[in-house]
Order: sequence, then C-alpha cells, then structure tokens
Amino acid sequence: MESAKINTFKFALAAGIYCAFVFFMATLLALLKVGGLVEFAQTLERYYASWGYSVTPRGLLIALFYGFLEGFTHFGLFALLYNQLLCRKEQAR
Repeated sequence: MESAKINTFKFALAAGIYCAFVFFMATLLALLKVGGLVEFAQTLERYYASWGYSVTPRGLLIALFYGFLEGFTHFGLFALLYNQLLCRKEQAR
C-alpha cells in the first residue's frame, strides 16, 4: 500500500483560511453577544491583546490576520512533520 504525501503549501493555505474564518466568526459572534463565543473570544483576547486584537470591529480584521497566521504556521509544520515521518517509514521498508 502506497502512502500519500501531503502537499504542505496547499494544506497550510487551506488551514490558514479555515482558522482565519473561525477567528473572524468567533469575534463577530462575540460582538453580537452569542452565548459561549464571548468566552472564546475573550480567550483569544488574552493571547493576542498585546498584538492589537480585541473584541471590536477593528479586532475582526486582526482576527483574520492572526487566524490565518496561526493556521498556516501550525498546520504547515504538521504537514512537514507528517511527510518527514512518512519518508522515514518508507525508507525503513
């Protein structure tokens, strides 16, 4: 059985877009006082406040940026690690 490698850039890009959407929607819904998301957005604010994020209309744009950055970076590193481990496994055969 042949294992499939992940296209690192495409995976990271998709994850960045998804995380940007999640951060944006969490901030938007927190602004609208939707239950449960206010606390989540406050958690984001704790981590990103020193970089300008807040639960405000301006924070929506900052949420897009940091959501994309976090998703692209973390999931891109995950894809790189996955591909490296996959290569080692195939070399061991």
